[in-house]
This record gives sequence, structure tokens and C-alpha cells, in this order.
Amino acid sequence: MPNVISVLVALALLGPSPADSSKWSEAPRARTSRLDFLRRELSDALAVPLDERRRLPPRMLVMRGCSGSTFVLRTLKDILRRADISALPTVYELLHEEKNPYFHRAIGMHGAMTIIHARAVRRNMSLVFKAEPSLLLASRSTCTVRTLVDLGTRAVQAWRHNVLDYVVSENVVLLCAQHAAPCP
Repeated sequence: MPNVISVLVALALLGPSPADSSKWSEAPRARTSRLDFLRRELSDALAVPLDERRRLPPRMLVMRGCSGSTFVLRTLKDILRRADISALPTVYELLHEEKNPYFHRAIGMHGAMTIIHARAVRRNMSLVFKAEPSLLLASRSTCTVRTLVDLGTRAVQAWRHNVLDYVVSENVVLLCAQHAAPCP
């Protein structure tokens, strides 16, 4: 079984931040301009030849939530930086619709990921993000997974070794949510 360090090394060897989605108001006019902006971005992203987009493949860590993945990704970015590979500054959980600044139902998650990756390539940076297995396996993810494969995404799966710690943290989160209590 690989440990976290070997996973980080494997990821590292394999090969301005995105627009803040909070600047788009909920007014219908702003929504239209946001969609127009995203369509232009997607068109620009698709204009970049596939060979050029594959030059800096995305790096995806497949790991469940509440499993230390944020620490793993921060450490990975440090390792990549030491290997002179810059990672695009962005949120880690890009496959969550509400967290992806480029997601819109009209272009789908596959369109949003294409845009973000093209922005990284234009800046000569690598896109590094986390994907939860449940999001990759969802039926609506078929196009997204196909897009990630087409971009040459390097994926690695990691998991928590300490099962007791994992079970305790999962149950604490569940208990807090059930009783609307603040988590420690």
C-alpha cells in the first residue's frame, strides 16, 4: 500500500487565479453576461490545440472528503514548485458545481474544466485539483470524465490508512450536522 509521501512523489513526477464567482450578481442581466463570458472563454479554450493542452496535463487527486486531501494537495503544490512546476492557484474541489468559478449549466462541468485547464496552460502552469470518487462515478459526470481523459489527466487515488481516525471524524461531522451543533 502506498503512503501519502509516495503518492505525492508519484503525482509530482507524473508529469492571476480564476475569476471570482462572487462578482457575478444574481440579477438576470448579470447572469446573461456571465454566460456570454463563459461561452467566450470556452471558445478560446477549445481554440488551443489539443497537443498544446496535453503538454501540461491536469493532476487529479482522487480522495474522499474529510480525509486529509487538502493537506496532501498543499504538499503536492510545494513539491511541484520545487520541481519548477507552478500550479494554477484555484480552489481544490473543482468538480463541485458550487465551488467551480466557471461552472454554468449551459456549458456543464466538462466545459468549466476545459476553460480552467486552458487558462493554466496559457500561464504555463499545471492544474491540480481533488476529485471525490462519488463525483466521478455519478451518471452526470460521463462528459466530465471523458474530457479529463482527453486532456491527459494524471490521476492518483489515495486513502486514509488510520480507519479508526477516519470513522471518528466522519461520525463527528454527522453528529454535528444532525444536532446543528458547531463542530470542534
